[in-house]
This record gives sequence, structure tokens and C-alpha cells, in this order.
Amino acid sequence: MKTKIRLMLKMMLTSILTVGFLQGFAQDKYFTKEGFASFFSHAPLEDIKAEHTKVGVILNTNTNELKIRMAIKGFMFEKGLMQEHFNENYMESDKYKDGSFDGTITEKIDYTKDGTYSATAKGNINIHGVERPIEIPGKLIIEKGVIHLTTEFPVKIKDHDIKIEMSKLQNISEEVKVSFKAELKPYVIK
Repeated sequence: MKTKIRLMLKMMLTSILTVGFLQGFAQDKYFTKEGFASFFSHAPLEDIKAEHTKVGVILNTNTNELKIRMAIKGFMFEKGLMQEHFNENYMESDKYKDGSFDGTITEKIDYTKDGTYSATAKGNINIHGVERPIEIPGKLIIEKGVIHLTTEFPVKIKDHDIKIEMSKLQNISEEVKVSFKAELKPYVIK
């Protein structure tokens, strides 16, 4: 009987220590599944705009590592036909399902202090199955334990092997303006 009690106490202590360790580890992680991304293309015949509200973001404040993921089909357009052409003809989103960024914030930031910081994320962006190095300038606001990220940057579609027919060049710009914002909260293990 004493052996069973000792074994149970040992298992409980191990569980408590493991949970405590994981929670301590998780304190460095901030995330959201509801980041916002949009892009805008201005061309002679029409402007194209799309928005995405389900962008996944993880920031490790200990290492400054930043990861962003989004399903390409999550971009919503004002016109259904534009959305269809975007997914089928240009982004081939059945084949290239996700867009991503993997990198780090280059500045040293004290995430425990509220404030507004200029920040640069340096890493690789993957669009249409083509990965490219990129530096993205942005702003990071820390407010009561919540981290707000915002940025705006250009992307050249030819850099990601996105093909545009000659007949559509008046409709689609060769460079799109990407905007991004996210509100990151501490990751809590439940």
C-alpha cells in the first residue's frame, strides 16, 4: 500500500513540475489565430483589394522568432469572380495552399514594458510556393501584456512566379501593397 501511495505522489509531483515548466516556457509565446492581412493592387483598369481575417501568428519574445501562416483561400474579395480568378488562375491555391513568413524581429525589445517600438522582421516569405528573403519594417506596440504588430510593405508578383496573361496586365499591378496587423496575447497551456 505504501508503495502505491509513493508512486502516486511521485507521479503527481512529476505532473506538477512538468505543467509548471511548460507554463514557464509558454510565457515567452504570444499568438493569435485572428491576424488581419490585406493586399491592394492599383492598375489602369481596376483596383483589386482582398482581406484575410484568420491569419495565424506566433511570436517568441525570448528569441524574437516570428511565424505567420495563412490559408490563401482565406482572402475575401468584393467580387466573387475576382476571388475565383485569384485562387484558380494566379495563386493556384489548391496546389499552393498557404502563405507564410518565418523570421525574427531584429531589434532588442523589452516585452515587459508598455510602449511603441519601430521593429524590423527579417526572414523568408513564402508565396505561391516560392520562398524569398525579405526585411519588413513595422511597428510593435506593447500595451498591458498584449503585443500589437502592424506593417505595410510591397510584394512584386514576379518574385513569386505568379503568371499574368498579357491581356490582363491592364487589370493587375506588377506590385501589390500588403498590410498586416495582429493582436498577440500570451499563449496559455490549458
